[in-house]
Amino acid sequence: MTNMIPLNRRSSRIVPFEIASVGNMLDGFFNDMWSPTLSVSKDTFKVDVQDNDETYVIEADMPGISKDEISLELRENTLSINVKREEVTEETDKNYVHKERRFESMGRNIYLRDVKNEDIEAKLENGVLTITVPKVSEAQKVKQIDIK
Repeated sequence: MTNMIPLNRRSSRIVPFEIASVGNMLDGFFNDMWSPTLSVSKDTFKVDVQDNDETYVIEADMPGISKDEISLELRENTLSINVKREEVTEETDKNYVHKERRFESMGRNIYLRDVKNEDIEAKLENGVLTITVPKVSEAQKVKQIDIK
């Protein structure tokens, strides 16, 4: 919003503090409410990826999500973590005029170099999904070819 006027928050030395604060507030409101782009911090789950010597360890924050609502897939060195959940409540004793249901679907794709497709482990504990993906060792990358 303040990008439309020449004095915006990037030049707060010139703009008095009160005006800069209002500009920041308006930017935050319109970016959060009306922005057509998705924000990774608000629309998906947080993911940490560790590159260890022999494995990749991926930790994803999944509070309130059960393991039945999560699907994991490794395809062409890309790990896909997807969550689908639907809130369904059966209440027959109330006369609703309007009732909404919640359906959430979110996912992340993480590219991992040199991974094995076997021996991948995943566990969901205390709202944190931990995935351990073994790497292909250097010896497995090289294949000797015999000449006949």
